[in-house]
Amino acid sequence: DWSPKKIEIAAKLIMDVYNRWRNEKKHLSKNSFLEIKFEELITNTDITIKRISDFINIEIDYKTVKNSDFSIKKAHVGEWKSQFSQNEKVEINNAFEKLLLMYDYK
Repeated sequence: DWSPKKIEIAAKLIMDVYNRWRNEKKHLSKNSFLEIKFEELITNTDITIKRISDFINIEIDYKTVKNSDFSIKKAHVGEWKSQFSQNEKVEINNAFEKLLLMYDYK
C-alpha cells in the first residue's frame, strides 16, 4: 500500500496537492475550470449537473443521467466519520484545518 500511515504525513501530502492547485489556478481564466464538491454532486445532483452542463456548454438531461449506470451513493458523504475514533477525528480535523476552512467545510 503506497498511502501514508500517519495522519500528519497524509495531511502534508494532500495539502501540497491543494496548494499546488491553488497556485496553478491563479494563472488560469476563471471560465477554464469548474470546481465542484463531492457533497454538492450528492446533495444537489440536478443543480450540479446543470452547472456542469452550462460550463461545458452541452445539454445534459438529468433524467438520462439518473436512468443511466452512473451511480452516486449518498452513503459516501461523511462516511469517514464512522471509520475513525474520536481522537483520530480530532487529529484529522486539526491536520486539515486550513484545507477545511479554504473550502468552507468549517
